[in-house]
Amino acid sequence: MRGQNIFVAALLIAWFASELAVSAVVHVPGEHPTIQEGINAASPGDTVLVECGTYQEHDITMRPGIHLMSRTGTYDCATIDATYSGRAVLCDSIGSTAVIAGFTIINGRSGQAPGAGICCIGGSSPILSRLLVRDNTTYYQGGGVYCSGGSSPELVDCVLAENSAHYGGGACLSEGCSPSFVRCAFSGNDANTGAGAACSGPSSPAFLECTFADNVAFVLGGAVSLGSSVGAVFDGVTFERNTVTFYGGAMSCSGPATLRSTVFEENSAGEGGGAIYCSAVSGGFDARECLFVANSASVGGAMHCGYGSAPSITNCTFSHNQAEVGGGLSLAQGSTVVARNNIIAYSTAGGAVHCDGSSWVSLECCDLYGNAEGDWEGCVADQYGIGGNMSLDPLFCWAANPSDPYSLRTDSPCLPDSNCDLIGARGVACPTTGLGLSTMETSWGSIKSRFRVSRLPN
Repeated sequence: MRGQNIFVAALLIAWFASELAVSAVVHVPGEHPTIQEGINAASPGDTVLVECGTYQEHDITMRPGIHLMSRTGTYDCATIDATYSGRAVLCDSIGSTAVIAGFTIINGRSGQAPGAGICCIGGSSPILSRLLVRDNTTYYQGGGVYCSGGSSPELVDCVLAENSAHYGGGACLSEGCSPSFVRCAFSGNDANTGAGAACSGPSSPAFLECTFADNVAFVLGGAVSLGSSVGAVFDGVTFERNTVTFYGGAMSCSGPATLRSTVFEENSAGEGGGAIYCSAVSGGFDARECLFVANSASVGGAMHCGYGSAPSITNCTFSHNQAEVGGGLSLAQGSTVVARNNIIAYSTAGGAVHCDGSSWVSLECCDLYGNAEGDWEGCVADQYGIGGNMSLDPLFCWAANPSDPYSLRTDSPCLPDSNCDLIGARGVACPTTGLGLSTMETSWGSIKSRFRVSRLPN
């Protein structure tokens, strides 16, 4: 990862070097003592080059076409310290031609206004690269980053940490925004709703190869909260150790979302959905090739489907999750779930699947095995043995492949056959023999002592 970061930094510096050849360079503090004065002196296409150091400034206002960059292009070079005196950076109606790269942005305070760290409004869609946005606070929306009014910035290799807000501690996205987050980390943020990121509609954010860790919310979405008219994409994302007092330890969703190759590990909710809570999703929630491990809640250790929700779950693996009811999945009255080619195994409490009232679940080519308090019980009892459904040890690799423990042995019953395609999130990655951990030793503690799921490749 360090090598990749150095490579990205080198590319960024090279790109700016090419820009410098055809545009003017404004030096801070050499020619202008403050960053704002440097921005004001620059013309579109110019680069404001900031020497390493700490700059105590707040309410810095970007202008269209300005490239604001620290000397090294890395966030450990220059710090913008808003000194708790106001918002750190404002991007208002600057379009997509501006760039901010290589800064730590701290101590923004915006009171009842949104976006204490970086606020993007009026269609502002700058490139935000290699930024550490930390310890910024608003009583409203978007402690770290706020986007509205069609603003769709591209954030690459950024860290949003220890920010707080009522809605969207790390980031708040709303009103026609389609931002992208690439290799970004959301860590230690807090909020009433959506501690890492909160998205209200209409918005269509994309999170690619990001991590959400140790974020804490009160009502909804320990890491992410998605509103009813949000169409979000998560690909190669890891959620770990996020918590919420009520619903959705990692994610609360009431609108369409697409999840691909996403890992949920050790997230927890006081009420429903240790990893995911779906509410009133009439359609469009689609999870594929996802891994749910050691998540916990009162109802739905890995996933709780609230009233009116209708998620689709395909080629996912659930293991070592726990709840009072529904260690793997729980369905509230009026919810419907279509689940194909999934493994639900080793739930430590609550059984594999639980249904309330008029809820309905269709299982096809699913392996429910070794779940405390039952596998094919209750609402799924009549589906055992039909449509490729079974209850056999999936034969995970465990310690035979520490980098991918939930991949399958070559003799796994979950491999493709004439009845079913691959069952579960991972394919073959270890031989039948030479196992370092017996199939009987399946407690999460024993597994975790040997390797961490968060290291799994996507």
